[in-house]
Amino acid sequence: MPFKTILVHVDTSAACANRLQIAADLARRFGARLIGAGLGDADLETSDAETVAPTERDFLDQLRRADLPGLWLPISGLEEDFIVRQAQTADLVIVGQRDPELTAGLGPEGVIVACGRPVLVVPYATACERVGDTALIAWNGSREATRAVHDARPLLERSKDVVVLSVRAGSTQDSNGRSLAYDLTQRGVRARAETVDADKRAISSAVQAKAMEIGADLIVMGAYRRSPLDELFRGGMTDAMLRGMTLPVLMAH
Repeated sequence: MPFKTILVHVDTSAACANRLQIAADLARRFGARLIGAGLGDADLETSDAETVAPTERDFLDQLRRADLPGLWLPISGLEEDFIVRQAQTADLVIVGQRDPELTAGLGPEGVIVACGRPVLVVPYATACERVGDTALIAWNGSREATRAVHDARPLLERSKDVVVLSVRAGSTQDSNGRSLAYDLTQRGVRARAETVDADKRAISSAVQAKAMEIGADLIVMGAYRRSPLDELFRGGMTDAMLRGMTLPVLMAH
């Protein structure tokens, strides 16, 4: 099912311009409606109808430049809760990676776990012109990874090259990446399977290294809720990727 409604979080960070460009490009490619959600400027007088918050202005300017249908939603209440609620009617949610130098701002972790939709996280330090031409699937055979692949299928079907990467970590069983790659090829996706060995603490680094090697512009992976029993292997992988990502990552929980 193609993306018909895309929700993008808009803020005043320097990285937001690139996030809006990616959102507009995806909306144009899929013929989707683009919905922007952001906070208004607390210093603006709400009674002044001629005054528009910077976040809204930037979003509407992007809509006009890209000639896209869309809608602006001013966030009320907690940002994360608002984005999660609006995601219920979206096919794809786009947010930014948390910038460690900023003390405030929306973090993607809670949105990914709670919204029930695929979430594309855009890095704050790396500008990306296009997403999905070359994709890497971080595959471990889990329910979360399966969900991510399913949700990313509209992008994967348009990719020029897709690598299904299985990471062997110690005694970890084979995740059957070849079977997934074969299934994707039967659906018209140009997919191939590869396997690498890595320590459990270095899985995120192995995935990103392979992504750089193949020139990927997208990583697709499952997101895992942190728990005392699973924090080291699964929660740790998700957190490490969200901290160290240098290219867009599509996650699903």
